[in-house]
Amino acid sequence: FQEDKIYRDLEPALAYQLEIYRLRSFDLEFVATSNHKIHLYFGRGKVYNKNHDVVDYRFFARSIIRHSDFVAKEANYEYFQNDAERTLFEVIDELELAFSHPLASKTDCNHIFMCFIPMVCIEPSKLEESIRSMMLRYGIRLWKLRVRQAEFKMTIRLTPDSEQIPFRVFVTNESGYYFDISLYHEITNETTGQTIFQAYTIDKPGPLDGRALHDPYATKDQLQFKRFTAQLNGATYVYDFPEIFQQALLKTWKKYLERNKLNERCIPTDIFIYQELILDNTHAVNHSSQSLNDSSLLLSQAAIRPIKSPIASAIATSVINSDQHNTSPSNAASVSLKPSPFNTIHANEILTQCGLVTRTRSPGENNCGIVAWRIHLKTPECPSGRTIIVIANDITYKIGSFGIEEDLLFQRTSELARLERIPRVYISANSGARIGLAEELKFLYRIAWNNPDDIDKGIHYLYLTPEDNERFSNTSSVRTELINDNGELRYKIVDIIGKENSLGVENLRGSGMIAGETSQAYNEIVS
Repeated sequence: FQEDKIYRDLEPALAYQLEIYRLRSFDLEFVATSNHKIHLYFGRGKVYNKNHDVVDYRFFARSIIRHSDFVAKEANYEYFQNDAERTLFEVIDELELAFSHPLASKTDCNHIFMCFIPMVCIEPSKLEESIRSMMLRYGIRLWKLRVRQAEFKMTIRLTPDSEQIPFRVFVTNESGYYFDISLYHEITNETTGQTIFQAYTIDKPGPLDGRALHDPYATKDQLQFKRFTAQLNGATYVYDFPEIFQQALLKTWKKYLERNKLNERCIPTDIFIYQELILDNTHAVNHSSQSLNDSSLLLSQAAIRPIKSPIASAIATSVINSDQHNTSPSNAASVSLKPSPFNTIHANEILTQCGLVTRTRSPGENNCGIVAWRIHLKTPECPSGRTIIVIANDITYKIGSFGIEEDLLFQRTSELARLERIPRVYISANSGARIGLAEELKFLYRIAWNNPDDIDKGIHYLYLTPEDNERFSNTSSVRTELINDNGELRYKIVDIIGKENSLGVENLRGSGMIAGETSQAYNEIVS
């Protein structure tokens, strides 16, 4: 026999309560802790293709909380608050020590699991409120430790005489700005014997609604990997910004309601609506060799077209000086932006004139380093709603660099804001104009040294052999001239153009274009 170290220091009767079987998508390594109540594991996402490297590393901290059952409801609530917070504090301390692991810097989506053995008599709404306040108190430390999800398992009773309910609370914080809490109770199918998660709140089903209880934790998906990449670069993932805007808007409304002693029914419906804007394929940049070398074509594609009909205008001074007026919902509409509804014939005409279309797609499906939205939000100052344009860099796409497509999308969405006379917000996280490499030449070019015996003397020229040059005879990716070097025929490289778009000087032309557009927007609208 050989010891299974995963279950070390666990009582056999309680080992199953840690639900180690849900970690089967990871190769686990037991991490020793000074606190034997905390069981810590370092997981490596399993890779079934030997040609692929492990990209998913995370810590799993799991704890069992023991206590005798209470009858009094308030005693149970006090127990839950004290023991849960004390255990969470101990878990955080152990995770901080575990970050001395050599691979700790690669971890993300770290996970905390707490199992409450005793019965807890508490209302789910009060339970959610208690967990949220507890997580907020330790939010900064949890974020620094890259803890993205916490799970609380317990059995609750709504009243001392009611039935027992196997209950789960999941807390997720993917973006770092908002705790999303999902409540589930466990339902067992009497026919199949399978236990599944069922959302406790009907109007908020949650991501695990209907999922089997024994399903393993999923390894990192593309979206989580991109979010992790952005955070490593000290930036927020671009598709998290709409949620950040929405949460900021909700906080603004809550402060307004508290200040004026109003209830939440005063918040208008659909306070935040947004559409993603992308380039219209019928007006997309031409990828031919002509477009790469003709700056006039690039600029003509981005030229502003005249407006055929009047549109809603914005009074910039009203926005800037709104805090100097009485901006209650009853009179705010007169001093703020007029609403610009999305689904109108005129709004669609403006989009068409700017060479843009709307697109509904999942986050992370973009193939462009610029992401743009048209957002309609209702604020206490303007309860009827106002529209803004938001443009942001995706730092996970070619490190946020600007190519022709990025320049065009930036220019056209900024043009849309100017045509509709609405504010334009730009969130920058980029590395400037894109400088690319002609991958087709990368492994073919040869070097003619000034002194082959001393390469420190430098390079005389680059060249291709006749065989390699023949590969590019029908393309315009490289320009060469035939020379004779000591009896050897060589094709000296004069210009490298590349067959791919957005490699060099055309990106600098685009940067000049959006610089001019930004200057014009600064003069005409709020930006």
